[in-house]
This record gives sequence, C-alpha cells and structure tokens, in this order.
Amino acid sequence: MHDAFSPDWTRAFADAVNADDGYAAAGAAWRDGVALVCTANGAAGFPQGAAVELDLADGRCHDARTPAVDAVTAPYVLSAPPATWRALLDGSLDAVGAVALGKVKLVRGSLGVLMMHSQGARALLACAARVPTRWPE
Repeated sequence: MHDAFSPDWTRAFADAVNADDGYAAAGAAWRDGVALVCTANGAAGFPQGAAVELDLADGRCHDARTPAVDAVTAPYVLSAPPATWRALLDGSLDAVGAVALGKVKLVRGSLGVLMMHSQGARALLACAARVPTRWPE
C-alpha cells in the first residue's frame, strides 16, 4: 500500500505505466510531460497539496517525480481536489468526463490535444488505479 501522491506511490505509478501494454499502445503518440496536482485540502490530508510529474513519451514513463505544487514544470497540468482524484482512481469517475465537466482543471496545456489523446489519458489513469493506494482519512 502506498500513500496517495507520495514518492513511493509515484514510483509504483511509473512502474505500472511501463508494465502496461494498453498504455504502451494508447500512449504511443504522446510525447510530453504531464503533472497531476492534488489541490490543498487539509481536511482531506493534503494541507500543502501534492503533485506527481511524469515524463511520458512513446508509450513509456521515462521519469517520475513529486515536486512541490508550485514547482511543477510539465507542459500539461491537470488539477483536482483529493476527492476527485480518489473517484478517478477507484473508477467511479471517468477522466475525460471529469475534464469536460470541470471537475478536473486543465491548468496548462491544450485541451484539444489532450482530447485527441483521450484513450491514452484513460489508460494512464488505469495504471494509477492499479497502484495499491492508501488515502488519508
């Protein structure tokens, strides 16, 4: 079990991406960094917020890190509160639908390009969902 958005969770997420044939196929054309930002919410166990930044290219994760939220440099940044990330990872919320409904904010990057790679985005979150995750209570 890994604490959500922790360095250990991030490494396990990257390993899951690199072990997944589905992501390898769906993400083959993606060549950009992506950051998932969990917005600050002390009551939900994220008083400072948290971020996971992945360098993705050719269906693989080439690097993964957990910078401070204000130090994220990825060209694509998706931000949501902890409850939304939890719903995305437990499968009760669809990634593309969450962006379309504004539950996940695209802070940086092109929405059009992201939507063209929606299958890769879904496959990426499916990899994250396979990581045994402990959420703050």
